Amino acid sequence: MGVLLYVSLILFLAICSTSTSRFLLICCVFVTFLFSSSPIGFGYDWLNYNLVYQEFYFAYDNYRLVYEPLFSLILSFCGYFSLPFQWVIIVSQAVAYFFIYKFVGNFKYSIFAFLCCYSLFGLNLLNEQLRQGVALSIFLFASTKTGRQFFIYTLMAALFHYSAIIGFAYPLLKKAFSSRNALFNLILVVVLSQLALLIFIELMSTGLAELFLPSFLATKVRQYVLSGMFSETGFSFGVLVNFAIAIFLLLISKSKTDVVNRFGGIFYSIFAIQSRSVFFFYRFSYFFLPFFISAFSNFLEISVRKNFKVNILIIFLIIISLGLKPVFSTLTRQYLLDYKFYWTSNGDFDERERVVCRNLLALDPSLDYCARRY
Repeated sequence: MGVLLYVSLILFLAICSTSTSRFLLICCVFVTFLFSSSPIGFGYDWLNYNLVYQEFYFAYDNYRLVYEPLFSLILSFCGYFSLPFQWVIIVSQAVAYFFIYKFVGNFKYSIFAFLCCYSLFGLNLLNEQLRQGVALSIFLFASTKTGRQFFIYTLMAALFHYSAIIGFAYPLLKKAFSSRNALFNLILVVVLSQLALLIFIELMSTGLAELFLPSFLATKVRQYVLSGMFSETGFSFGVLVNFAIAIFLLLISKSKTDVVNRFGGIFYSIFAIQSRSVFFFYRFSYFFLPFFISAFSNFLEISVRKNFKVNILIIFLIIISLGLKPVFSTLTRQYLLDYKFYWTSNGDFDERERVVCRNLLALDPSLDYCARRY
């Protein structure tokens, strides 16, 4: 049922994308929020979150810092009122969708911008890597601000997930891509990012990175290294799509979208490909998404105004392909097949854990949490 619901939701958002109705946008955001926050035990990361919540937060009166400060605050808030773990998901996603709504409201075709957001990170982050999903949602809104407001909202994002620190580079990239030497600066940034990846690989392989990383982060990165997630290479559908997007944005004439977001979108696509050599770095690529979403939203606006039907078709084919990508992933497809509404279930997270782990271990016996528990 989850697969059908997800595909239907992507197609529904696509159909509504050329509408400028604010009321319809609110309806789209609310329906997506219900789909996203309602499943009990969706994905894999929730298993650890639930365990930590039950052990350190549930029915405790005081604030505890286990994760980043603001996510720990949500855990403490729900634990103080002895709320079921599902409310951690609901409250976190309510924060995320509020800031996504505020972000997409800056575009004429706001529902299309929302479709871009959900297609690019909705299922992967908000339903799996929850802390980073909330952080990214806040940062998207921060990207529409300047000066002190940008700093405050980006810092707020980082207090949900430390990866948002990379967002402070966003104004520097905007400045680099807005100069006369934008193409040269793009090439320079790509070369520097590749150099940074190579240096990081060397530091992690020698253990030197653990000297300046926080202990919990060094432990997590070490787990990536030992599990083989540190060096995912080779061809994939994601590489093909990102390469095609980079070429597509490079070929768009200056009159059809602004140079800053066009080059920023190209960098996002290239960095997404580069980070496959250091899969841990893929998390940082999400914070270059404001360029990508702005470039495609602006391109759609111009194409609709000038009635460029071929351009409109290409835009929607790209975004819908990205949105449907999780359906073709073995692991994510299993998450969707296991989709079960919390509100119609008995709310038994222990039983849900057994079912989810049994299904996931059948696909990947090396999943550490389920392998330890079962």
